[in-house]
Amino acid sequence: MKQGYIAKVKLDPVLAEAATPQLAQDRDIAIHDLITANHFKPAKLEPAPYQLELEYLNGRLTFSLKAGANTAIIALSLTPFRRLFRDYFDMYEAYQAAIQKGGAAKVEAIDMARRGLHNELADTLLERLDGKADLDHDTSRRLVSLIAAMFYKKGLI
Repeated sequence: MKQGYIAKVKLDPVLAEAATPQLAQDRDIAIHDLITANHFKPAKLEPAPYQLELEYLNGRLTFSLKAGANTAIIALSLTPFRRLFRDYFDMYEAYQAAIQKGGAAKVEAIDMARRGLHNELADTLLERLDGKADLDHDTSRRLVSLIAAMFYKKGLI
C-alpha cells in the first residue's frame, strides 16, 4: 500500500480565486498532477494519505496536513521565496505576452528561463521543508505550480 502522499488538496479561500483564466487552469492542473503523483511525508505525522490545506496565515505559507484524526502544521516564511517568485511572475507575464505576439523562438527561450526559475523555487521549497517533511523534487515542483497560481497578483509575495 502506498504511504506518505497527498490525496486531497484544499486552498485558502482568499487565495483560491485565480487572477486569470489561464492561472485557474494552471491551478487545476497543479492540483490534479499533485494528487495523481506525489510523495509527501510530514516528519511528525503517521504515514497515511494526507489532506493538505494550503493557507496564508500571519504572513506565512501554511501547510495543514490531516491523516485521520491527526494533524500536522508546517508554516514557512515567504521571505526566501520573494525574489524568485517575483522573477517567476515577471517571466510568466513575458511568456504570456510572447504567446500573444507569436514567435516560437522567443516563447521557447522565455519558457526555458521560466522552467529554470521553477526548478530553483522547487529546490528552495525542498530546502525550507528539510526536517519538516520528506518529499521528492517532482512533488516540490507541483507544489510550486500551485503556490504560484495562488499568489499571483495578490501582493503577498
